[in-house]
Amino acid sequence: MEERIRELEEALRALGLRLSRLEGREAAPEPQASPPKMRISVPPETKMAPPKRDSALGMSKLLAVVSVICFVLAATFIVKLAVDSGWLTLERQWGLLVLFGAGLSAAGRYLPFVDKLYRSYLSASGLVVFFIAAYSSSLYFNLCSQDTSLIFGMIATILGLSMFKYHESEIFPIVSVVGTYLSVVLLNHNNMGYYFLTGFFLLWASVFSWFSTHFRSRTVNLVATYHGLGVFTFLTMGETNKENVLLGLVILTLQFVIFTWGVAFYSIKNKVTLTKAETWSYFPALCFYYGIMYFFINVLSPSLAPWIGLGMALSFLLAYESIKKRLQNMDAEASKSMVYAFFALVIFQAGYLQLLPGSAKPWLLPLFILLNYISEQKKDFPRVSMAFRILGFVIGGIEFLNLLVELVQSTNRDASIVAIVTLGLGLFYYLSVGKLTQAREKSYLSLVHVLAVLALYRICYEYGSLAVSVAWALYAAFILGLGYKRQDRNLVTSSLVVLFFASGKALIYDGSGAPTSVRIGSLIFTGILLFGTGVLFRKMQTWPVKED
Repeated sequence: MEERIRELEEALRALGLRLSRLEGREAAPEPQASPPKMRISVPPETKMAPPKRDSALGMSKLLAVVSVICFVLAATFIVKLAVDSGWLTLERQWGLLVLFGAGLSAAGRYLPFVDKLYRSYLSASGLVVFFIAAYSSSLYFNLCSQDTSLIFGMIATILGLSMFKYHESEIFPIVSVVGTYLSVVLLNHNNMGYYFLTGFFLLWASVFSWFSTHFRSRTVNLVATYHGLGVFTFLTMGETNKENVLLGLVILTLQFVIFTWGVAFYSIKNKVTLTKAETWSYFPALCFYYGIMYFFINVLSPSLAPWIGLGMALSFLLAYESIKKRLQNMDAEASKSMVYAFFALVIFQAGYLQLLPGSAKPWLLPLFILLNYISEQKKDFPRVSMAFRILGFVIGGIEFLNLLVELVQSTNRDASIVAIVTLGLGLFYYLSVGKLTQAREKSYLSLVHVLAVLALYRICYEYGSLAVSVAWALYAAFILGLGYKRQDRNLVTSSLVVLFFASGKALIYDGSGAPTSVRIGSLIFTGILLFGTGVLFRKMQTWPVKED
């Protein structure tokens, strides 16, 4: 009831104010704060907010794209008219298709009252129609030879590149690149001749690289790189003639050099280095080129393939260093990580997997531990990039797993020697407080103990199962003593697993089949070891806690 009374009072007050304004007897007072909950008042008039400009632009682009699809579909139906209708000759139908493309291009160039960016969609659809007309002239209309269709396609490419100068939209050179390389896939490339194909790809690699630099468009070079290398590989992959394989390898390499020089010359001329995103966008193309090159070389000479691969990676690295010097004070570090990542990848594939003898591979694990220790102790030790550090971890992990498998399955003493050397260096690195062990001490010690257990198993296996248990117990006792001396909780705690495993094996498995005297000695030794461990743990409670 009280609420209703307040609402009526508010309504009457508002009505009185309106009457006073109409009669002009008093000025309108400041409006009072309205009470909470519902009230009777006349809301002010509100205006519809205009749509956001971003959403309007997005909608206009969507409409333009749909219109381009409609125009292209219309062009394809003109081609279809060659079959469904006979009221035009084939020549006139093809001419109508060309005129349709020309009309779209002209509308995009000269249409008034429409901004240039939006008109560019019309020109882009006209360019697509030109390419359709070029290839359908022989494939569908049978008006000319496929060589002539290829020439028509090249003319369409030149028109597309020239459209970029006016519209300044990268869609035109991208369509030109795709249309150009698509021509040798659609047309019968087998009749073109191998030498014609090589000239075709070298020509357009040069044109697109020059265009990318002159008109400041890295996207054109990137798209051309993938299409040039990919399409050429697709056309020549099944080649068996060694002369043609060698020629294909040369052309593929020359294309790669042209595209690479295009990237470098762009940076030198325009004083703009690659961004991180642009750099890594070339990494798949680089790896693809290396893989195809390695495949071709392996066909010609399998023994030379790894060496040529390493030489190629080294040349690429030296070229990067040379270009970086020419850039002078400009920051080229964005490309460094990609270049060194590629170099590390080649070293792994060609050096580690192909060239390095199998007997030398296990020694890489202790070598990496030693080099890492030296690099941490000496400030003037050469520093390697992150890519090579990751490579070291990968190879070290592979060799560690291979070593464990070798210790379990093989009686080869070389594996035991490598394991003992690795174990000694691993413990030494931990005791010297190596940087790699500070964040993952428990995980690191677990790996060390696993290696120790398997190494002692392989060394003592021929002396009997009990000898293995004793060796494990002695190792655990050594780790316990070392941990007590250094007051290292992690070192002491990590040895418990080895200790309990050795004790359980000695009591349950070894003691059951051993003579009584051996069984008594095993029990006494195990009891002393366990009791001493308990005493050590009691004293460990007084040790200072290590801060992270």
